[in-house]
Amino acid sequence: MEAASNHSGVENDGTSVSKALKNPLILNHIFAPLNVPDLKTVHLVCPDWHDVATNLLGQRSCLNFNKLFRHDGSKLVLVAPEENLVQNVTIRKAFHRSVPLKNIPGVITEGLILLKSTKIRHISLTNWKYSYLGCRENPVQVCLPVTNLSIPILPNLTSVKFDLRGNVKRPAFQPLAQALLKSAPNLTTLNLAAPFYLDLEGCRHLTVFKFAYIPMAKETLAKFDLAAVTTLLAQVKDSAVEMELRCLGNGDIYKEIPPTPVDLPVMSKLVSLTVKVSDLYQIQDFFDPEHLPRLKSLHIIMESHWLLAFPTFLNGWKAHPGVQSLGVEVDPSWAMGDVAGPLTKLFPAVKRFKFNISVIITRNMDRLIAPFQAWDLEGADVVVKCVKEATLLVQVLTNMATWKGVKPVHFGETYIQEDNFSRCVPDIIKLSGGVERVKISGYEVPEMVAVIRPMFEGSGAPITFTGGVYQIDVINCF
Repeated sequence: MEAASNHSGVENDGTSVSKALKNPLILNHIFAPLNVPDLKTVHLVCPDWHDVATNLLGQRSCLNFNKLFRHDGSKLVLVAPEENLVQNVTIRKAFHRSVPLKNIPGVITEGLILLKSTKIRHISLTNWKYSYLGCRENPVQVCLPVTNLSIPILPNLTSVKFDLRGNVKRPAFQPLAQALLKSAPNLTTLNLAAPFYLDLEGCRHLTVFKFAYIPMAKETLAKFDLAAVTTLLAQVKDSAVEMELRCLGNGDIYKEIPPTPVDLPVMSKLVSLTVKVSDLYQIQDFFDPEHLPRLKSLHIIMESHWLLAFPTFLNGWKAHPGVQSLGVEVDPSWAMGDVAGPLTKLFPAVKRFKFNISVIITRNMDRLIAPFQAWDLEGADVVVKCVKEATLLVQVLTNMATWKGVKPVHFGETYIQEDNFSRCVPDIIKLSGGVERVKISGYEVPEMVAVIRPMFEGSGAPITFTGGVYQIDVINCF
């Protein structure tokens, strides 16, 4: 700040150029393309530039909340930052050593009160693990919930990320999360990953809602509450445009809980939905045009132990001709049911398709992806990981050649023995003509890259090779 006041800066000679270089609107336009280091430089030139540059810095960078506070033995003390910089606030696990850790939610609440900033647009609280929830002298002692937390109204707070992934033993942060929502009447984005549910009744403007339930411990996995999830959906049914629903616990728990009929709301504005298959197990009669009338984009994540049961589960769905973009993400599996067939029937109007699969075996690949040729695609992005047999590359390329639209494919984390790969090189080159481009990456042996890459480059085929092929003698020497 001293540097800013001592600089002569831009001379005020009354010319139009001088006036322009002090006009906030013009300066904002000039500074907008600058990166963060450049903004840190220009903010020192003069007070006019300082105000505009610090405002842009506040928009593009995150303020470390934890470094703003000390404890003098009796109270929390704020090291006040510039107001323009208090826009994106990140709350992490490590506070200054003087700050007591017995009641972290209370400390955070008190800190937000001391900060007194109405410019906060985003608050992110992430990476909290059990060892940091207790006091420093006794890390086994978790902090106790505080029920009467109150945060002043933050009119510009539109985005909150509350991610408690880790070994969290108690929902100690639930009152803090609820207090944050209450302080944000204009909240539009909520990303919540926690072992509890929140009341979203006051979130009238929430357009983006991402919720991942985190079971607190093995014995409490059954606390996944479909009725509570249904309540959340009902509270955002007239505002949510984009939504994600997941559960981050052990998927086996759902095998113990039978599907439960519930009265699910109509999501009148929902356009984009991401769901995890295990979460869907209890939800029936929801994925249809009646409940999701405006749905255009659907992303499905399938865990390996659900693949065989998923086709049967899809029988309870109704066709949705409104879905134009579909993403399917499949974890590694030894056995795969007929997933593609039911999907092409349920979503006949798909134009954009993203398919990400990790494979362990190859015998079902033809049956798995062949039905996708039925779609009148405009484009498809395919990622196939963990390939260990070159014949699988041939199978995928053969099938994709029959698909419509622009269709690149990436074989990632590939691990194929040299002789096995070499036998299929001619077929890979020939079949690559049926797709836009092919990328093969994975285990990198420089000697193999030096031999194989020129083969593809010399062929003129649209193939990029960076690794994924190994020599047995090279592997054995490690």
